Amino acid sequence: MIDNEQIRSQLAAELNEARRNLAAPSEFLAPLVQYFDAQKNADIAAKLALDLLEAFDYWRNPEQWSEPLAPIKAACIEWYYDGSDPPEALGYVYASVKNAMDEDPDFGVRLIDGSCGFELPEACFPLYEFYEARRDDENFPEEEYEAIYQLYERRVFYCLHIALANVTGSESFKELPVDRPFYFYANEHCDSPHLLFILDAETALSEAYELGRSEAIYIDELSDWVSSLTS
Repeated sequence: MIDNEQIRSQLAAELNEARRNLAAPSEFLAPLVQYFDAQKNADIAAKLALDLLEAFDYWRNPEQWSEPLAPIKAACIEWYYDGSDPPEALGYVYASVKNAMDEDPDFGVRLIDGSCGFELPEACFPLYEFYEARRDDENFPEEEYEAIYQLYERRVFYCLHIALANVTGSESFKELPVDRPFYFYANEHCDSPHLLFILDAETALSEAYELGRSEAIYIDELSDWVSSLTS
């Protein structure tokens, strides 16, 4: 059975591979890679940890439940982007999950439906700002942009894992009726859920990972470039 250490190693490997695939970005998209490299995973994780704590508080509201305070076996953060409005990552909570570690897990009754996740453009800043500003350029490199999108997405997966390891000991999480083993996933709407974290009998609450500063995801020395996108 896979554990969180293996999940973390796999997520890190996927993130590193995505970065290697952009070893020589085009001049058009190089600033996005530069911005990515300037940001710290610990700062992204800190931002996501705050968002998760807010989501847990929201999920504790009985009015949000289809079956009041039924045991939770799984949760998933999901987003959809059609190229128009920047996406919001929404939270879904489930009473059961079959084939939890397979590529396509089978979720049971949805207890909480699409509520209170986080703003994906903030976690992926400035990926969507760039796309909104430059997608109509005649020479926009769609294929290369997709590789950069995968890079930012893989970092969200990795940093969500680190954030979850830090917030599962919070009072907000402890007050949720979680039934171990509990599984946490994330995915874009058209993709299969990506297993990010398992809370089972062997998992300690709030593993010690150093978090950064959520506000530090915005890099001062690159702010002029971001401002120029819409000028």
